[in-house]
Amino acid sequence: MKSQRKFSSDAETSVRSEVENIANGMLKRIYSSYTQESLESLLLFLTKLFISSYKKIIVNENQIEKLRGIF
Repeated sequence: MKSQRKFSSDAETSVRSEVENIANGMLKRIYSSYTQESLESLLLFLTKLFISSYKKIIVNENQIEKLRGIF
């Protein structure tokens, strides 16, 4: 029984180490793929997108009054 537990523990340790190495490699690739300039460019693009998408907001006063009556 002891040898089986040791084998199981050794196998588990080996698998855990391999998974951690793979995960660390993935995290390093994700982390290194973003630069400050790319994030700023993305922010600028999204800001322009949202501004152009929401140029005009139309408020229906009748619906607002109905909502006020409900609450």
